[in-house]
Amino acid sequence: FTVMTTDMQTERMINMRDDAFNRIPNDGNVKYRITNIENNPYDEIARIVEGFMTVPMYLNMRIPDPLVRLVIDYNTDALKPIYQGDAEFAFKMTIPNIVANGTMSARFIEYGHGLFGSYNEITSGYLRTQSDTMDI
Repeated sequence: FTVMTTDMQTERMINMRDDAFNRIPNDGNVKYRITNIENNPYDEIARIVEGFMTVPMYLNMRIPDPLVRLVIDYNTDALKPIYQGDAEFAFKMTIPNIVANGTMSARFIEYGHGLFGSYNEITSGYLRTQSDTMDI
C-alpha cells in the first residue's frame, strides 16, 4: 500500500538538486582534480580516471557513518535540505573501449555503490561488461 505521494517522496531531493544546480557557476565549470589515470586496466575498459570534485553538500558530516543525515530545519521547511557549503568527494570514472575507440558515443551514467557496496564496485566484472556493450 502507498503511504506517501510521489511529490512527498521526492520533493526534498528535487529541492536539493535545484539548489545545487543554482550554485554551480553559469559556465558549468565544476571544480575537480584528477589524481590518477590508468590505461587499459581491463579487457573491457580503456581507461579509469580517478579524482575529486567539489560539489554542494547538504549532509551533517562528510565521512561515511551511520549517523550521516540531510540537514533539515523542521521548524522552517522540512522539505528543503540546508546547504552546508561545498565539499570535495572522490569519484572513479570508467571509459569503455567502445567509447574510447569511437565505435559508439558515450552516455554518462552515475553509479552509486549503495549501502553495502564499495568505491571500487564500478570496476566489477558485470559492470565492466555492461559499460562496454551498452555504451554507458
